[in-house]
Amino acid sequence: MYYYIGKQIEKYFDSIGANLTVLAALAAQSINISVGFCQGFSAVLLPQYSLEYPSISYEQSSWIASLGVISNPIGALLGGMMVDAVGRRLLLQSIVLPNLIGWLVIAFSETYVFLCIGRFITGFTIGMFCFVLN
Repeated sequence: MYYYIGKQIEKYFDSIGANLTVLAALAAQSINISVGFCQGFSAVLLPQYSLEYPSISYEQSSWIASLGVISNPIGALLGGMMVDAVGRRLLLQSIVLPNLIGWLVIAFSETYVFLCIGRFITGFTIGMFCFVLN
């Protein structure tokens, strides 16, 4: 009987270990997932945004789509300078908060300007992510 209970406890902790391994792998890859979200977000956003706000012009929608990419090189340049100063791990950890702020600005934006600001911030942090990871 004690052997059976011991095996059950061992099996339970093995499953917890597997779950923690999966969570750790997802946490490590969340940076790459965020890069894909940032780059592909305008493909989902623009059709819905133009239906909700029909007054949006073609020029404004192109700015929304391109601000995430325009700010990438700026973030990569700054990330290159900061990597030497603080190290890769600390830089990756410190980029998470501005990236989250950018997504929150996008989520709660009521105007075109705030949407552009959020896209710029997320594109900037994605540029830093990509530089640090390569």
